[in-house]
Amino acid sequence: MGLFGKLRSGLSEASKHLKKRHFKMSAAELADNWEKLREAGSVYFSFKKEGQAYEIDKVRREGEGRWEKVEIWYYEESGDEGVYESVRERIDPTFELWVHLSEAQYEKLVEKYGGFLERFEEG
Repeated sequence: MGLFGKLRSGLSEASKHLKKRHFKMSAAELADNWEKLREAGSVYFSFKKEGQAYEIDKVRREGEGRWEKVEIWYYEESGDEGVYESVRERIDPTFELWVHLSEAQYEKLVEKYGGFLERFEEG
């Protein structure tokens, strides 16, 4: 492979880390799939598709029945520039949110678990 081929191959690999895929799921579905998702590395979520994205620390279900909530711990920038603090949200399990993964993270999960994310993907 010549220099141009190596450069093109390197750019292709780099673009996999920049290109994002967006998955719309309920908070309960996020909790159910959290163990798989976290294997991809840093996972981000937002309350809107084009909204502010936050890095997820952990997710778990709390309570049961009508008292069930999903707890999401995530990092949010505090008033100090570059300083992040951990925030915990308790939300309804049916609340819909967006999970954002890079193309490389997506491929890693597909390789290990198959197409479990396909039903959540939005263009």
